[in-house]
Amino acid sequence: TRQCLRDCPASEGLYADSSTHMCAYTCSNGTFGSQLSQKCVITCDPDYWGNPLNTMCVTTCPSTIYSYGENGTRTCVSSCVNHSGFADNMTRICR
Repeated sequence: TRQCLRDCPASEGLYADSSTHMCAYTCSNGTFGSQLSQKCVITCDPDYWGNPLNTMCVTTCPSTIYSYGENGTRTCVSSCVNHSGFADNMTRICR
């Protein structure tokens, strides 16, 4: 509606993107949409990992690619080899 808002409407699935100063459905510049704050963040909240496929913070990484949550970066990675620990196929987290 072409108006400046204090917060982006969660009911519409929009996130405050500080890079563009717009409410956006997907976040830009390597940031991820936080369901807790409705903002685009560099690092996802505890128990969430950034999914590079949809730029969202998720509680479980996708099972097809970027399958494991890496705790150091709080992002979903395709392999735990270059990250902390070992891949746990049950929880899909690097442990």
